[in-house]
Amino acid sequence: MIRKFANRFSSYRSSGDPFADIGISFATAFLAIIFYSFYRQRFGFSITVLSPTVTGVYWQFLLLFLILGLALFFFFCVILRRSDLLDLILLVGSVAVSVLVAGFSPQSFAFCLVLFLLMGMLLNFYFVHRNRSLLTFSKTTAWLVGALTLIYVLSVIALAFLKHWSFFSYDLDLGYFDQVFYSMTQSFKPVYTIMGRPINHFQNNHFSPLLYLLLPGYLLFPSAEYLIVIQAIFVGLAVIPLYQLCTAYRLEKKVILLICAAFLLQPGIIGGQLYDFHENALLPFFLFGLLYFLTVRNRTGIFLSLVLTLLIKEDAVLYTIAIGLFELLRPGGSKKTAVWMIVISAVYFMLVSNLILNTAFFHNRYENLIDSGAGGSYLDIVKILFTNPLYLFTQSFTADKVLFLGLIFLPLALIPLAGLCHLSEISLFLPMVAINLLPSWWPQYSIDYQYNFGTIPLLVLICIRFLASLRKPPVRVMLAALMTVSALIFSVSFHIEKYDYVIRYREHQTELQAMALALEKIPADASVSAASHMVPHLSGRDEIYTFGVKNDTDFVLLDLRSNGVYVGDTYQGEIFYLSAIEALLENQGYGVADYFESWFVLLQKDTSGPLDEEVKNFLQYRIRKLRGEFDG
Repeated sequence: MIRKFANRFSSYRSSGDPFADIGISFATAFLAIIFYSFYRQRFGFSITVLSPTVTGVYWQFLLLFLILGLALFFFFCVILRRSDLLDLILLVGSVAVSVLVAGFSPQSFAFCLVLFLLMGMLLNFYFVHRNRSLLTFSKTTAWLVGALTLIYVLSVIALAFLKHWSFFSYDLDLGYFDQVFYSMTQSFKPVYTIMGRPINHFQNNHFSPLLYLLLPGYLLFPSAEYLIVIQAIFVGLAVIPLYQLCTAYRLEKKVILLICAAFLLQPGIIGGQLYDFHENALLPFFLFGLLYFLTVRNRTGIFLSLVLTLLIKEDAVLYTIAIGLFELLRPGGSKKTAVWMIVISAVYFMLVSNLILNTAFFHNRYENLIDSGAGGSYLDIVKILFTNPLYLFTQSFTADKVLFLGLIFLPLALIPLAGLCHLSEISLFLPMVAINLLPSWWPQYSIDYQYNFGTIPLLVLICIRFLASLRKPPVRVMLAALMTVSALIFSVSFHIEKYDYVIRYREHQTELQAMALALEKIPADASVSAASHMVPHLSGRDEIYTFGVKNDTDFVLLDLRSNGVYVGDTYQGEIFYLSAIEALLENQGYGVADYFESWFVLLQKDTSGPLDEEVKNFLQYRIRKLRGEFDG
């Protein structure tokens, strides 16, 4: 037995790499200790607090580390002669540990950056230095991409549903769009009343005629949930043209799988889907389609994709013009196609902005650049560019915006920055500058809102082109894997807190059921004023208003959860909000139709009931408490 083992070890020494294998064995053993540290938290031993009980037995952990490291080395490398399996265990284990660390470090850019660097070194070691490979599944890649995308879409829908059913979706914009679709089913006009009067969405907010494409589904399933589902489905469908685009650049199947996963896992893509519904979510599908048809020179496909992209919303011209410039400047690009793309986009925007939509509505989002007076226009930005360009620089790269750039570029393994070395690809950064960096309105440079659905596909194109230009396949796989892993790390860290929707839904079933029953007491033809989180549950009607905009309605549904729960922007502070509710009961003829303490109150006009005094007392107590009358 001993002689046989000695012969195996002698044979291993002649053909193996002992130093590297021993290092990997002990690194894997160290991972086991890290996993145990996470497991130990179940028994009250936090990873962020030193415990004398644990550190006092350090020698046991050291002994375990040495024994486990040697055991892994001899078992995998000497006996089985499968050091590749040990490498794979280390890689998978490291990814799992990185995700756990990110999950236990919410909103931690510093931790994510360190994890990104560590995973970059490990992936380079695995794919390039050790020349390892992923499993071969060329014939099943498309099916695997489809299966993973389906799981992803269902997961996003489930989390978004729980957010909505826990009454944490918003009047702006889920309630807003739900009423727009409801109005289109009644009169074919995209009208909403949340702001206090009937307003046409196409004329006063965004010109988005492509919404009619989604209308048949809403006719079958008229609800806010339908909008959540169709949004997630369109993001998932974007993988189809993305897959074709990667194929057109002749990337390996495993690289295509990793790129598709990296796109879906981008923090800006996940965050946008979990913030209500927006037409921006349609952009990736049509932009990837446009890029694919440009690559294969399919003029019919280019034209259809261009038109459909422009119909999503008026500022989609920024993306189509940027793609047109890219096609114009890239070697081998079709100049003729590029010119008519740019011309059609520019003419379309001028027609929409002058004949249909008042684009001055959005000047306030660039209040640091555009004069708020009557003479202000987007031309002011051009004036500043040529008269004080450094001012634009200071406004575009504030601390918050630099953090935003980190959350966009690091989950793409910094690869898009290589596009700055190519004139044609620099044009693909222009929409990011215009939509994400120049505005002073903070949601436009946040990964939690919808303003990244157009930016990220253009950056993914740069990644595809860069990977396709690399001559060494292991480097391509390594960088694609780093994109996927880093996207997963950043998304977990910056979106893990959204798991609270699951916890809240489980823990407050009684209260949520009571709120659902209160909704049933409101007739479908009644006018309603409601707090922000209540609006999306009542928006499929002719008249729905955010509370404070218009309160003189048949019913008023108010949110009493407090503790920082958003109720709308109308009232500056909770005291004013609660005082307005009290005034409805005291002076304006409203009575309590339903009530759940510290959760909600439903008021009905021209009624009174036994709960009126109880609610008044609750409101008065809450107001006095907020004023500090019970302190000390």
